[in-house]
Amino acid sequence: MDHRRNTWWAKLRRTLTSWLPVAPGRIGSCQSCGLCCELPNPCPFLRFRPDGRSFCAIYHWRPLNCRKYPRSPAEHITQPECGFRFE
Repeated sequence: MDHRRNTWWAKLRRTLTSWLPVAPGRIGSCQSCGLCCELPNPCPFLRFRPDGRSFCAIYHWRPLNCRKYPRSPAEHITQPECGFRFE
């Protein structure tokens, strides 16, 4: 993870831009790694299954910045573990 972009300012920016559409070229799917739920601190709704995979305790009510992460290549700081990528 790129810790230089994992700051409170970066989270605020991701939140403010979450109403924008997801950039074209995003492919893949969530791998339940939980890394995006730790930006920049662990989310209180992040839970883990016995096999180590994560899930969201408020999945159906999660905020837009969670629903759309990674919205753009510039916001994608949880690679290569994240199942999403941009072509």
